Amino acid sequence: MRSILQHPVAMLTSFALAVVPMIVAPVSADELDDAKLRDKIKDTETVPWVAPQHLGWRLEPSLPKHEAELATARSQFRDPAAIEVFAKAAPGIVYVTDGETGHGSGFFVREDGWIVTNNHVVDGMPFSAERGGQVARIVYGDLDKDGAMQVMPGYLEAVVYKRDETRDLALLKLTKLPAGVRRVPFIERAAKTPSAGTSCYAIGHPSSGVLWTLRVGVISGHGRHPHDHIVPGLLLGVDPQVTREVQAALKDQPFRRTTLSTCGVNPGDSGGPLLDEEGKLIAVTYAVPADVGDRSFSYHVELQEVEEFLKDWPKEPRPTPPSSIPQARNIATADLDEDQINETLVFSVDEESGPKGIWIDIDQDSASSPSKKKMLNRLSTFDPVADWDTEFAMVLQPNKTIFFDTDNDNRMDLIIMPRNERKSIQMTLKNDRWTVTTATEIFPAKPFQSAEMNERWRTFAKLFE
Repeated sequence: MRSILQHPVAMLTSFALAVVPMIVAPVSADELDDAKLRDKIKDTETVPWVAPQHLGWRLEPSLPKHEAELATARSQFRDPAAIEVFAKAAPGIVYVTDGETGHGSGFFVREDGWIVTNNHVVDGMPFSAERGGQVARIVYGDLDKDGAMQVMPGYLEAVVYKRDETRDLALLKLTKLPAGVRRVPFIERAAKTPSAGTSCYAIGHPSSGVLWTLRVGVISGHGRHPHDHIVPGLLLGVDPQVTREVQAALKDQPFRRTTLSTCGVNPGDSGGPLLDEEGKLIAVTYAVPADVGDRSFSYHVELQEVEEFLKDWPKEPRPTPPSSIPQARNIATADLDEDQINETLVFSVDEESGPKGIWIDIDQDSASSPSKKKMLNRLSTFDPVADWDTEFAMVLQPNKTIFFDTDNDNRMDLIIMPRNERKSIQMTLKNDRWTVTTATEIFPAKPFQSAEMNERWRTFAKLFE
């Protein structure tokens, strides 16, 4: 059997989804609270699959003052521009976190508290029915007389107003400004994207550094991710058929205009600014190469993408639902209702570990489709999103999240997020708009519009009660 990683089109997908390593703590089956489910899925059939993976988050803080006291300190640096950039920009850079699972970087883009960071930084942020969307905790700081940033006590809250997965950008706004502050320091945007060879500066909160770590480098180049980053490796000097396959796969794939630099960013810098010699924004950090040996350069969302993203300032939060795709590399099938038909996909890190999530085809129409043959033949082309008709999904890590396709139109439209210490959250899709409310049930008795589907659902619901 040919491995999926040996297929050129599969390599394309893998590269697009795995620019940087995923940071996920392994969880054993014994840690799951769904004992019935765990027992049911011991006997599974493995299906080849490569799951999405990318960087976790690590982030930063900010706010300014002492300008006069910095004159002496500036003269002591070999790169006077670097200290000038740091003094000007660092107070506008913040630390974004949920207070539990990790952090990332962000920065103010307006004096009234609007913040830009990466989409993947806010991906796991908790939802609030009161706020109407996701809420992040924002830590900021101030510049002392020696030119160093000092963390201010406590944290502020910011609501996620919109997200863009393709550009990997998110827009947040503080629920209130810091006490005694009427305007926050913000980072201005440069007039245009600088050319290769231009000096640049990255500031962020790397997990391997300190808060507000400054790195100096140069712009290495610009391109479209993933198109321009992998085409040379897959198309130069290869068989014409391979070339045609890769080009066909690239044709309809969305891309992100990307700036490369030599600033040497790390996990935790995601969402931080890349700055020019005037301390103005020229790009937003989002990734590093997955191969540690290639990390002499870093990926940043190009300025033009940021400008287009900021053309629209929502008046109300536009909630983005969590993904129903578990953070896992291995996929298997299981028969949970014991009717001799494998109607369930089980996602895990590997064949030995416990499940990260499940997808159930309630009406079992996937079993009679071409996807059944793909599974039985263990083909590397099996794609769970395209080849499996899922009406119910449950992601177990990092937070249990339950998904229903209530009208069976291949789109999840009811999402429930159980929370032990907080009110459980429910997201409902209606007229292409998501609303966030408090959930009254974790596993509704009749979630589907079809009576037949609800009858089938009762069989599975007993496993989770």
